[in-house]
Parts: sequence; C-alpha cells; structure tokens
Amino acid sequence: MFADLGITTTFVDFTNIAEVKAAITPSTKMIFSETPANPTLTLNDIEALSALAQESTPPLVHVCDATFATPVMMRPIDLGADVTVHSTTKYYDGHNMTVGGVVACKTEEHHMKIKFYQNIHGNMMAPFTAFLQLQTVRIARAAHRN
Repeated sequence: MFADLGITTTFVDFTNIAEVKAAITPSTKMIFSETPANPTLTLNDIEALSALAQESTPPLVHVCDATFATPVMMRPIDLGADVTVHSTTKYYDGHNMTVGGVVACKTEEHHMKIKFYQNIHGNMMAPFTAFLQLQTVRIARAAHRN
C-alpha cells in the first residue's frame, strides 16, 4: 500500500544495532522500532537506536511503538525517541470496549505535522470512546498514586 506512495521498508533485527545501521540508506527517513516487540517481546535499546537516528546525515526520525510497556513502564521520548505511539485498545482500555491510539512527540514541529494530517483525515476519537478510555486512565492514575 505504501509502495504506491514511493515508500519502501526494510525489516531488520532491532536487537542488533549494527544491522540497523547497515540498513540505513541515503533515502532512509525514519527508524520505526517497537519494544517490547510483538509477538516475541524482545527488547530494543531505545537510547542506542535514537542516537543512531540523530547521528545519521541528515538526522532520522526515531518512532518507537511502546504499546506493550505503556508509559507507566517506559517512556521512549525520555530515552531519546522523537515520537512514541501506543495502541490504547490494549492496556489503556481496561474494559475492552474501545479502539484507539496515542501519538506523542518530542518537538512541536513533529506534533504540528501529525496534527495537520489528523485534521485532514479526520482521525479523531469519538467523544464517548474518549470518555470510556479516560475512566481507565483515572483509575490507573489513582492506583499508581497509592
């Protein structure tokens, strides 16, 4: 589907930073990692991947999907990632009734780019879905404080 837009992907073992580095080409724009990875639950070195992205010329964007860990356990932006994504369908939604996702950005520039496309495509969570997910977040926050 993305090939029609001129986007290609290369799959590598993210536990091997040398392999990731070797896969970077002049046309590479982004490193998209996932940790813990689904379904193997392998862990990737977010700091090393982020450093590799920043050392590239030009710098690459490092996006990290940390759905399995949730921000309670892992905050990829604090570890150097530029963007982190989470499926709120899994651990955020404690009642298994919603579908959603979260994108968090380190910089205002990335945030504004994502908001632009979100606005164009209308990818907004329905108010009731947001209400249901907010209930779980409130419960989790209260439990975390205790």
